[in-house]
Amino acid sequence: MFIAPMLLETSKHAFDHADYIFEPKFDGFRAILSVKQGMTTIYTRHQTVVTERFSELLNGSISDDVILDGEIVCYDPETRNVDFELVMNRFSTKHPEKVKHKSRSLPCSFMAFDVLYYQGKDLRRLPLSERKTVLDNVLEDHDFIHQTPYVVGEGKKLFKTIQTANMEGICAKLFNSPYQSRRSPNWRKIINWKHTEIYLTGYLKTPAFGWLAAIKTNNRLKPVGIIEHGPSRTERQSFYQAAEPLVTDEDSKTVHLKPAIRAKVKFRNWTRKSMLRSPVFEEFIL
Repeated sequence: MFIAPMLLETSKHAFDHADYIFEPKFDGFRAILSVKQGMTTIYTRHQTVVTERFSELLNGSISDDVILDGEIVCYDPETRNVDFELVMNRFSTKHPEKVKHKSRSLPCSFMAFDVLYYQGKDLRRLPLSERKTVLDNVLEDHDFIHQTPYVVGEGKKLFKTIQTANMEGICAKLFNSPYQSRRSPNWRKIINWKHTEIYLTGYLKTPAFGWLAAIKTNNRLKPVGIIEHGPSRTERQSFYQAAEPLVTDEDSKTVHLKPAIRAKVKFRNWTRKSMLRSPVFEEFIL
């Protein structure tokens, strides 16, 4: 059985508050895990069934007649850090033999942070504090299904720990909040953004929007991605006015520029191919 997940709004800064719990935000993908009559079904947040792609989550003991909300993550075998690219690698693997091999060589974990249904009872109207108590009793020993840890009140301290560990961020959740299948200010995410300076070396032609980004390494420009989010209408207009005399060439999709416009961007992390993941424009460097 699928239940649409409760989504988080964004807060710019970590905060302390006695009415909130704070959890690490694991860099994976959201999933609903349902166990009915001994059969486990795993859904994405958009209700796509991905059960057979994560066979390691089907083995072991977990309470029957339960629906859990959580995040599927994958740990780098060498660094033991959560790695988004690796979990996406697993997500895209569908062939049964390849899934079987990767479930051993690159296993995933389900980090449960909420329980929505248990033993015939819909728990969504209960406050989060009571659902957490139920969750404590639901999860038995399992190699790949774990409860997400949390602290009460001390969001700033946890966020500093997350920054030191180079993790994705934290979630702040009102401890008396019911579960609502929509985006709610009762649940918030604070992202551990990275920041860097880039050159804007071109742009995509309409109708698409995107600015080509590059960084200078050893006196050479290296492409690092496309900026698709962040600038206001005024900032876009300013960019195109400044770009007009800088055009060097173009093709059917892209206009290329001399590297004269610089900007600050924030991004989630560097990918394995040294590209910016989810870059967002912040401001021009004058």
